[in-house]
Amino acid sequence: TYALMQEDSQDGLLKAADEITQQVVRIRCLEPKAPIKKGVETREEIARYLDRRVKEDYDEKDLLAEGRLLENLGLIPEAAKYKDLVMKLLTEQVGGYYDPEEKTLFIASWLPIDQQRPVMAHEIAHALQDQHFNLGRMIKEDLERKNDDEALAHKALAEGDGMAVMLDYLLQPA
Repeated sequence: TYALMQEDSQDGLLKAADEITQQVVRIRCLEPKAPIKKGVETREEIARYLDRRVKEDYDEKDLLAEGRLLENLGLIPEAAKYKDLVMKLLTEQVGGYYDPEEKTLFIASWLPIDQQRPVMAHEIAHALQDQHFNLGRMIKEDLERKNDDEALAHKALAEGDGMAVMLDYLLQPA
């Protein structure tokens, strides 16, 4: 058990990220233009990041309207606080993230390494995308021009690419 605890330590997580980076580089055929910065964050730190991103990316009125729509469709209970549900879901589901503003991969400190590996592969793909295509800037420009369709298309492209890399990573042993 000591070896398992050591592997799941901060140093173990960062070392695993370095190993996974080499695999993602091979899978995606994108060489890093610079070292990928990495950090390990607690559940609370990730929750603060997600809260900040939701506030930046979503207008409060839009969240309320979306919540009312879901209530009217019977998809969530009437008494539910939609924003709270979204934040709880995001916080529970996110095992790490790549922050294009900080140019840093953040790894969740509380998950076992085996659960982290596919997430890391996906997020490392985003880091490489950012280095090569600056998708963060592109999406920001889409939103500044009020071009929601183009922003959605760029987000879908980035996420689809990340998912494809993650699936290839998972299927490597087969």
